[in-house]
Amino acid sequence: MILINKKGFIHKKKIIDIKSIKKIKQDMLSVMGNFVPVSNDYDIDKKLDKTFNRITKKSPTLRSNVFKALCQLYSIPQLLYKKKLFALLKRNGFKDPIINGFGILAVEPYEKRFLFNIHQDLRTVFASYNAVNIWIPITSGNDIGGMGLYEGSYKLGPIKHSVSKINGHEEVDFKYTKKFKKVEFNKLEEGDCFIFTPFNLHYSIPNNGKKIRWTIRIVIDDVSKAKHFNKKFEPYDRKKYCDNRTNEERLNEMFGIYKKK
Repeated sequence: MILINKKGFIHKKKIIDIKSIKKIKQDMLSVMGNFVPVSNDYDIDKKLDKTFNRITKKSPTLRSNVFKALCQLYSIPQLLYKKKLFALLKRNGFKDPIINGFGILAVEPYEKRFLFNIHQDLRTVFASYNAVNIWIPITSGNDIGGMGLYEGSYKLGPIKHSVSKINGHEEVDFKYTKKFKKVEFNKLEEGDCFIFTPFNLHYSIPNNGKKIRWTIRIVIDDVSKAKHFNKKFEPYDRKKYCDNRTNEERLNEMFGIYKKK
């Protein structure tokens, strides 16, 4: 069910070069610069955070739409062709890779509304059980959060999720974690590469630092493992296991988080 290893994840340091990461940050600033003045800080991370804060203060609608645009930056999937990452995926058995999706994760200091509960990533359209998430931090810092994961929990297969009445995010019952070792990754550095199966149970670690934790997320799959293609595209029926609404739709319906005030 998983190509990587029995734990269902690998962490490799310095896979993506700083020049490529800087290019993505510049693209992000260029997008935001269409709607607010770009901060004149010399430090590009401070410039990124201050400019995004200006977007946020202007309106929830603008924040939502700009963030959607950032998640579709052309330069994000180009990282898959970087020599070290391409070789890493090949060594781990990817024969006929496809891109399932890509985007950006932003965890702001002391912001808890968008932290994820214990869950699997089941809303993505997978072609096989061999899909993986690729996380590439594009900022480093002290105490800026990260991710907790239950190693080997992918062996449970897809689990029926419920929606939390407390924060509106999907989650699974804590009982599913009992047989698996918990590991936390809160010291990932800019340019690292963290690859894990989306079927591993995982959750957010809060950001208690002084900067936004920005992370590139790319999801890939391997069509050579899709032996069910003569009958269907996806290996399981998603609607039996998860809420089909986007995070934004669900949070807006429950709490009005994205509604203009």
